[in-house]
Amino acid sequence: MDSPSSFKNTLIAQLFQQNYGWLCRRLSRHTGCTHSAEDLAAEAFLQVWLLPNPAAIRSPRALLATIAQRLMYETWRRKDLERAYLQVLAEAPDQVYPSPHEQWVLIESLQAIDRLLDGLSGQAKTVFVLSQLEGLTYLQISERVGLSQARIHQLMKEALRCCYRGAGRMSTDERDDPLLEEAIEWMAQIQSGAFDSQQQRALERWRGQSPGHAQVFDQLLKGLAAVQASPWRGRTSTPLLRALKQPSSRRRFIGNSLGMLGVALGAGLFGRWLQSGTRLSGEWATGTGERRHWQLDDGSRLELNARSRVLPRFFDQQRALVLRKGTLLLEIAENTVSSFEIATAVGVVHSQAGRLQVGEEGAGIRLLTLQGVALLRLPNGENVAVPGAHSLLFDAHGVLSRAPLQPGEGSWASGWLEVKDKPLSWVTDAFRPYLPGVVLLDDSAAQIRVNGLFPLDDMPISLEMLERSLPVSVIRYSDYWVSIAAINTSLS
Repeated sequence: MDSPSSFKNTLIAQLFQQNYGWLCRRLSRHTGCTHSAEDLAAEAFLQVWLLPNPAAIRSPRALLATIAQRLMYETWRRKDLERAYLQVLAEAPDQVYPSPHEQWVLIESLQAIDRLLDGLSGQAKTVFVLSQLEGLTYLQISERVGLSQARIHQLMKEALRCCYRGAGRMSTDERDDPLLEEAIEWMAQIQSGAFDSQQQRALERWRGQSPGHAQVFDQLLKGLAAVQASPWRGRTSTPLLRALKQPSSRRRFIGNSLGMLGVALGAGLFGRWLQSGTRLSGEWATGTGERRHWQLDDGSRLELNARSRVLPRFFDQQRALVLRKGTLLLEIAENTVSSFEIATAVGVVHSQAGRLQVGEEGAGIRLLTLQGVALLRLPNGENVAVPGAHSLLFDAHGVLSRAPLQPGEGSWASGWLEVKDKPLSWVTDAFRPYLPGVVLLDDSAAQIRVNGLFPLDDMPISLEMLERSLPVSVIRYSDYWVSIAAINTSLS
């Protein structure tokens, strides 16, 4: 009898075969870009695979269209937010203009805040931002926006409900929960700026009435903590508020589509789906299995690996790229006046000249100094000097590992993946940009060590090489659904 995992893979593979082409064509009409449509379709199928019981899906195409439309909306909304934010920046004095990396971090946070406050009125968003990011009291907000403190208190409670939903995904039953409303009232009083010691003692007595009281209050704190850790905290809120108030031309599009979910899913499955979680203007991007290069204005040469995206930023003496996804290889033309800046979500790489590779690896970024040296600047202000011929893995908290450059690192640019004693999970991640659809790797096979030279432009051969050289089975349910699992060699 097939295992539940095997049955699920087979079921999703059948959905792929029957609906992938249809979904890509449908998305292409909206995005105008085949590569973006393929990425969105693959992500939509992956979210279906994450559902606990895909067999319960009654209308696959309705569900897939709805998920894909939500993904499109998120992309379009980000584009709206970034355009509004950059418009505000264009009006700002040069001395307050943030670096490309700072822009990246601020826009990421802006998008998170926009999702958190989605559905609130402009007044409620303004009150929340002024309170949580500028640290104003209700009296100060009242003087700023001309609303009464009672009205500000009411708007803050509306925003706190959004925070609770964002932190814990409020269920329908909880929306009218008296305990939750009491917690929100307490939290709104705390934010007023006039919360005294007597109220503090009363709050502690309330929290101590039961574990449920403490739990719902802590859930609210969790929602607020994410906002208070935002890089917008302590900055002027003007550009943030202007961007948040930017209307999305696609809201009705996604709003109407959500109604189809009732047909596509059972009620329980619909609730769990909600819990699961088009390139920007001016971006340079590659699609599945595609490598491309660009000659930059300063004489540098850029090459992108498959499924990668960068945003060029050249202003006056500044020369910079923002890596949004994937991996880049950059041959930097020497310039004694300004260094080249490569901004990522977790740090910025600077170099005057040389040849660098910068790319995503797991939750971090891998930097290879193939020629020349580099300087890494982390979000915490730490500067890390990276000598030539080195490999450095880092994230927002610091350097995770560093070692001399190994033969074959950066070989993808030549169309080959040279692997020397790497885990299969690393190899699979390197294959994914060259394979349409989804590649699933079983946990039992993730740490198997791999050596070899694999052709990136011939994935069927590369997958066959894996299966022949390793104790794994590679099952291709379709061209768009590949599963890799370990073989139990102990069984005779």
